[in-house]
Amino acid sequence: MSGTLSYQRELTRGTVLELRYLHTAGRHLPVQIRLNGGVVDNSRLVMPTFLNNPTAAQLAGRPTLGSLNLHVDEDGTQHRFPTRLGGFGFLGSVTSFEPEGNSVYDGASVSLTRRFTRGLALTAAYTFSKAIDNATNELFSSTVNPRRAQDNFDLSQERSLSAIDVPHRFAASFNYDIPFFNKSDNSLLKGVLGGWQINGVFQTQSGQLMTPQSVIDSNRNRDAAGDRTIVNLNGVPGTGSGVYGVNAAGVRIVDSSGADLLGDPSTVAYVAINPNAQYIQAGYGARTNAGRNTLRTNGWNRTDMTFVKNIYFGGERYNIQLAAEVGNFFNQRIRTIGDFGSPFFVNQNDFNGTNSFGIGAVSFAFPDVTSDLFNNYSAGNFSGRTIQLRAKFIF
Repeated sequence: MSGTLSYQRELTRGTVLELRYLHTAGRHLPVQIRLNGGVVDNSRLVMPTFLNNPTAAQLAGRPTLGSLNLHVDEDGTQHRFPTRLGGFGFLGSVTSFEPEGNSVYDGASVSLTRRFTRGLALTAAYTFSKAIDNATNELFSSTVNPRRAQDNFDLSQERSLSAIDVPHRFAASFNYDIPFFNKSDNSLLKGVLGGWQINGVFQTQSGQLMTPQSVIDSNRNRDAAGDRTIVNLNGVPGTGSGVYGVNAAGVRIVDSSGADLLGDPSTVAYVAINPNAQYIQAGYGARTNAGRNTLRTNGWNRTDMTFVKNIYFGGERYNIQLAAEVGNFFNQRIRTIGDFGSPFFVNQNDFNGTNSFGIGAVSFAFPDVTSDLFNNYSAGNFSGRTIQLRAKFIF
């Protein structure tokens, strides 16, 4: 369902202003759901998360992860909620695309267009918009925006700004036929300085939203794809932290090598490793409070230029056109998730990490709040200016 309303007015001869409003709504859109996922019992997701190590008195009387039967055995056996279809003999994953999605988009734009007059054409447009949905990716096309819900059977938790929400976007372009020396009596000046054309495009927009993730099966529904985090409202924006478990005495739980051991049956609470982080991992049996798509990544701007030289001969019957197309004219290192390409990031099509041209949308580390590379643009390999030369013979 969609509707639009627009108003146009000619300001001067060949220059038009347009105001436009667009509304679209989608219903019964496909959403990837695991029909045989675990049925979450929120009354058992009671593991608290502290910013500082709690005392034994603060932990007194709290249930252990083992008593909730949500722990991990020493041999790696996972104790999780029972599956929805397990009683009918379905033991593996049953993935379906259910028509449970919905979306809504509202956008207002203003544009100015000057038609090609006296060798110059101009366009400029600004859009202010909002997009809301409860699912965006139905396939594994992005790790920063999970394709499955945190709880397969409760999509009400998923309604949020969409992954494709871009509140601000501005674009402008021009085409200019430089008139100087085109009719010069000096053949040298006309041949060298005449016949030039310059084209340019500038665009800038808000960054893409992403969902910070715990990367473990926090809610014990047998699926870690969509498990979100715990928000520390006083944390440093854009930072993340892992957690460690503590027992009833407030002692940090570690394995024989001294590494933190998540999922131990004696766990009664979790503690943030970095108490100043904004997004904190939700340990096993902890309930998340972060919404979907709550962290906006870097916005960007870019300028592309094309320089064209026309060499006419034979009474302008023939034309040799030489051009240089310059992408990213100002040679910016545009640090966005769409321009990642570093072996530090694992591409879903390149598990060995050898592809230096991967993109951030399939990077596993970037949305992982426990990783040093969470929301970290420093490890990316960002492309700069590119130049493409072309020649054309027109007759």
